[in-house]
Amino acid sequence: MLKKKQVLAVVGIAVISCLVGTMFNAMATDTGGNPWDKVWTTMSEFQTKVDSLNATIAELEARVSELESQPTTGFLSEPAYDSGWVYSDGYIITLNHNLGTNKVFVYLIGRDDSGLISHSGYGNDLQWSSLSTTHIDVFGRYDKKYVRVMIWKISELPT
Repeated sequence: MLKKKQVLAVVGIAVISCLVGTMFNAMATDTGGNPWDKVWTTMSEFQTKVDSLNATIAELEARVSELESQPTTGFLSEPAYDSGWVYSDGYIITLNHNLGTNKVFVYLIGRDDSGLISHSGYGNDLQWSSLSTTHIDVFGRYDKKYVRVMIWKISELPT
């Protein structure tokens, strides 16, 4: 036989269940469907967005790893071509870089017998011309007996 407290508990649960059911039924009538369907749909949309964000983060991490693995010296990568010190003594010399492109950044350095170094653009003592996909002509004034040519390829930026 059931005791009074047990009966009250069972009746209380039945009443609460009836009220919750009535509330959900009223909500379903107002919104046109089961409210739990909307919760699951919203959670599914949220999970799709989270998955997309995780994929984007993974792609960015892969690109950062790729960039970090590339050898660099300072803030520039090593040049695609470096002539080393070449004797000039005031004459035009032709250097073969064989880079296959003329989309490049050229940097010239001159040096005299005492070891004094000057850079292109300071006093016009170093010049280059006739840049092609395979060679470059350079000129160092007679007092700049040695020249050094460094060339970096310029690539298109990724979109």
